[in-house]
Amino acid sequence: MAASVHAEVERKYDVDEHVALPDRRALAQLPGVAVVEGPAEERLEATYVDTAGLDLVAHKVTLRRRTGGHDAGWTLKLPVSREERQEVHLPLGPADEPVPEELLDRVRAHVRDHAVTPLVRISTTRQVHRLIGDGGVLLAWLVDDQVTATPLRTDSGTSSWREWEVELTDEGGRELWDALDAVVGAAGASRSDSGSKLARSLGEGAPEPPPPARLSRRSSAGDVLREALTTQVEALKTQDAAVRRGAGDSVHQLRIASRRLRSTLATYRPLLRDPDAAQTVRDELQWLGLGLNTARDTQVMQARLASLLEQEPEPLVVGPVQERIAAELTKRFVTGLREGLALLDQERYFRLLDALDALVVAPLTARADKPAGTVVHALVGRTRRRLRRAARRAERADDRDQRDLALHEVRKAAKRLRYAAETARPALGKPMKKLARRAKALQDVLGEHQDGVVCRALLLDLATSATAHGESAFTYGRLHAHEEALTATQEAAYRQALAALG
Repeated sequence: MAASVHAEVERKYDVDEHVALPDRRALAQLPGVAVVEGPAEERLEATYVDTAGLDLVAHKVTLRRRTGGHDAGWTLKLPVSREERQEVHLPLGPADEPVPEELLDRVRAHVRDHAVTPLVRISTTRQVHRLIGDGGVLLAWLVDDQVTATPLRTDSGTSSWREWEVELTDEGGRELWDALDAVVGAAGASRSDSGSKLARSLGEGAPEPPPPARLSRRSSAGDVLREALTTQVEALKTQDAAVRRGAGDSVHQLRIASRRLRSTLATYRPLLRDPDAAQTVRDELQWLGLGLNTARDTQVMQARLASLLEQEPEPLVVGPVQERIAAELTKRFVTGLREGLALLDQERYFRLLDALDALVVAPLTARADKPAGTVVHALVGRTRRRLRRAARRAERADDRDQRDLALHEVRKAAKRLRYAAETARPALGKPMKKLARRAKALQDVLGEHQDGVVCRALLLDLATSATAHGESAFTYGRLHAHEEALTATQEAAYRQALAALG
């Protein structure tokens, strides 16, 4: 059975044993509430699982198997904000069933190929009040939980506590949310600092990610690097899950995440105490990116050729052009996507993720302790000079093929400069925002140029295939000529974008 996915909007409250729930009359007077049902008692038994290194807890993710109650089953909860999580639910199977792969795939970037085993068993006796609106619509739950947590990996003993939860449905609104908060607060409850029963059961044993750094010119260059790496590694993990779910544009975003990391490691290489290890990671990120190229590049070409064909007068589209393009590129995309997905389940990829996690906390050089205002500015300047050298080499290219290759290198240099400026922006401010914007403009111009180069080669392949099948190659020739003409018009835009960078 397919997983069900919904948003869980919830607040937890700490409460002493002697405190009574707000009475039914107070709850019935809340905005939109017509009827208060309950209390109904539920007895819940939940087993939470995680890796030996608590990789899920470290990312504020919980994965449990629970019996009892209206939502018995396997539940994966993924953080969205302090009060909202995405909840993915699967029904129960046999008592000895393994953790469903469908749920593990959503957190594969965290658990990788590590074993996931029982961590804590949590028993809850729950008193449930249902707040109903007009027409019998469920607005919210108010529950009173008596909780007992039993560690399953240590002999540290059980812990018990009482807590209240307020959970809104999609029909509950902000006015009710705030009114409920006021009512339970007046009854003697206080907002809990713990985001989940599991986190509370682990206490100080629950790993906590460091808070985001507040960067300025006076921050150390190392802080800028660590913040960039932390953000970019988490972005890559997020896109890993999106690719596995088949989310739109996720292949593209995963490839971008990989390229950003490669760029950051290149730009900040002088701050890394072990640059050879960082280079190894860059090589592995390149392997990952190349593995995703076929699927993504095919998507780009599909959109480009569709646009070109829309501009062609109907009488000049001779033969089954659209059908051949669709058949050829769909085949390439499916093959490329299958190959890309296969990479994400390889041990080599999991070790890359391990290495990225290690790099985030790896020792840095003494230069990393110096102010970002000088060190990071200098590193961005070095990347800018690299772009200028690439542009000069492009000017010296002898023929069109060499110039196309050289301009592709200029594009890659512009992309690295853009990413470098974006990592520096939190510390160095508006000048880096302006530089990133101008580098992106150059990157976009040259991206169009490179797409044209690839499209011309693809059109030749399609024309050859059409001819081999007894079809006319006329339209492919027209599209090829259109791409050549477009390339000629891009020269002025390229020089303008390059000049803007100074």
